[in-house]
Amino acid sequence: MLLGTAWFAWNVYVEPVAVFSVFKPYMIGGFIAVGVLSCIYVRDFLAVRGLAVVALLLAKLMVDTGRPHLGQSPWVLVIQYWAYFLVVLGIWFTITPWRLRDILNWATETKARVLVACVIRLAFALFVIALGLTAFRAM
Repeated sequence: MLLGTAWFAWNVYVEPVAVFSVFKPYMIGGFIAVGVLSCIYVRDFLAVRGLAVVALLLAKLMVDTGRPHLGQSPWVLVIQYWAYFLVVLGIWFTITPWRLRDILNWATETKARVLVACVIRLAFALFVIALGLTAFRAM
C-alpha cells in the first residue's frame, strides 16, 4: 500500500496539468495521508488492496510506454492487452479483495493446478522476453 501511495503521489507531482497546479501540494499531502492512514485503520485485506493499486499504476506505465509505439509493431498490443487485464484485475480486487484469497486457495488446492499455473506463467514470461529481444529491440 505504501509503494502504491508513493508511486501515485509521484505521478501527481510530475503531472503537468496546470489546472490544479495551485492545489497540487495539498492533493499530494492528502493522498499520502490517505495511504498511510489506510495502512493503520483499514487492515482488512490491506495487501490485496495495495497489490491492486500497484497493478493499476503498473498498467498505466505499460500503456503510456507502449502508446507511442503502436504504429511500429502490432506486438505492442500484447503488452497493451496485458495492461488492460491488470486494470480489470486491479479494479476487481479493489472492490472484492477476498476474491484473491479464494483464487489462491483454488489454484493451490492440488499439485496439478499449481503446476499448470506455473507452466502458463512461465510460457507467458518467456514469450514477453522473446518479444523484448526481437520485436521490441529496435524501439
